[in-house]
Amino acid sequence: MGAARRCPVVTICLIVATAPTAASAADAQHAVGPSPTLTGTAGLLRVSTTDIGAAGSVRVALYGGLSRANDFLVLGDVNTKVAADVAAGFALRRQVELFGAVRAARNRNEQNATPAGAASASTVWSGGFDAGGKVATTLRPGLAGAGELGVRLPFDAGSWPGSGAAWITAIGSFDLAALTAVPLRAHLNLGFYADGSRNQIDFTGQSASARQVSMFAYGMGASCVRGAVGIDAPLESVTGRLGLRPFAEYHVEFVVAPADAALSDQSPYNRDQHWLTFGLRARAAANINAIAGFDLTVRQIGIPFGPPLPPWSVFAGAAAPFQF
Repeated sequence: MGAARRCPVVTICLIVATAPTAASAADAQHAVGPSPTLTGTAGLLRVSTTDIGAAGSVRVALYGGLSRANDFLVLGDVNTKVAADVAAGFALRRQVELFGAVRAARNRNEQNATPAGAASASTVWSGGFDAGGKVATTLRPGLAGAGELGVRLPFDAGSWPGSGAAWITAIGSFDLAALTAVPLRAHLNLGFYADGSRNQIDFTGQSASARQVSMFAYGMGASCVRGAVGIDAPLESVTGRLGLRPFAEYHVEFVVAPADAALSDQSPYNRDQHWLTFGLRARAAANINAIAGFDLTVRQIGIPFGPPLPPWSVFAGAAAPFQF
């Protein structure tokens, strides 16, 4: 009888004693797992995935980015942009995530003297907020789907709500490791981005070159249909202690808004843009993941439909998960 009475007590003691160990093992297993994207939702860098995490878990990430290009926005210019993002996602439930991000950027555009004008330079500071939610579900072993809604607002509250943007995205993720021994995951994003960011500034009376510089500096785009494919390789699942997770993304956007009448004489005139992202996540410490990579532009959008992409950009950051 005494032994029988002690069983529940012993069981409880064993659970309490092993709980930290189990938590530590779980943390180690997911130490190189998905971090917040630039908007805060769990994923790669810009590609959203169906990952949510345990209820009550929080992911926080800090990113920094740099791009530089010559003859980019105006013939003879040198444009340098530096950006920083703080992003976070919260697993409200096992299948529901709330996310948000704050972004700040500094754009410096220097133009050489030409027969038509003197040398000039301009510096623009900009930024904004992202917020949204994602709901995910498992469809079958290795296959999951999700839906995501988000909004973006600039720092200038005086231009709200017309200067804001909103997006809706359908997400699919396939984990090849669920069916084979290959540590590879594939992700698909398809959605629509409604963009009113051009309403931040009244460009009346400004030259075409000034308009182009401001649109890039403030990230003023146009409404578009967009898609992306991403892959990541959870190498830690087969190497144990290596703690590496390379990833790659392909993005395409097709503008559905009309051309900007003030820039209609500019070229090129295509409505689509494409770019690639390559990156690596690595376990930098017990609970911190380091992130680094670069973007390569495949095709720039036509200036009448939005600011072009820089030929290249680099990024680096760090992310950490927390459990409450």
